[in-house]
Amino acid sequence: MSALLIAGSRLGLRRGAWLRGYAYRFIESFVPTLTRDVVEQAVLQGACAEPEGSLGR
Repeated sequence: MSALLIAGSRLGLRRGAWLRGYAYRFIESFVPTLTRDVVEQAVLQGACAEPEGSLGR
């Protein structure tokens, strides 16, 4: 699971997930720095802001 952590909020996406255009626009509407290119790279690389399985506690 890819997790993008921005300003205390988490966005979880399945590694290798295929997203429709409206999903990218929805994400970018909340965090303008998370452009389609940034999100695609994070999903492909399995980028995680925290170790997998961590609940942030």
